[in-house]
Amino acid sequence: MRTIYLLFALLLGAAPVFAQQPNVVMQPPPPAVAPFYKANVLLVNTSDSARAALRTIAGILQERGFAIEKIDYDLSSIITKPRAYTKSGSHSMHILAITCKTGLRLTGQWRGTFGTFAVEERAAITNNASKQAFAEIEAVGKAYPGGALRYDYQP
Repeated sequence: MRTIYLLFALLLGAAPVFAQQPNVVMQPPPPAVAPFYKANVLLVNTSDSARAALRTIAGILQERGFAIEKIDYDLSSIITKPRAYTKSGSHSMHILAITCKTGLRLTGQWRGTFGTFAVEERAAITNNASKQAFAEIEAVGKAYPGGALRYDYQP
């Protein structure tokens, strides 16, 4: 009988250990200074106003051969028309630039054909075709005068 009381006392003492822990909200890691696997967002930190940042990035995009499809000053965004980014011309991409608190968010979408099938996905540091598309985005970001680059992942 004493064994049962002892077991009961031990279980009561361990109850807080087995109690459900409160839900902890996981914060995403801060943007990285260096590129990392699966990065698909490039942040260009600048002190320019949203309007000035859009004008500057529009000029850089055009210098790099992208045609602007739409500039929306109300939504603070730019989207380019698709442009080939491989020597064969079988892959094309467009870039989306959106202003944010710290400057600009650059992302892209690429499309390619491989034999008889086509692929479309977000530019990221993953496979070779996607990496090449992200390199184009990175080149645009690096051309921004005085901009500090940060790399991020958006699911």
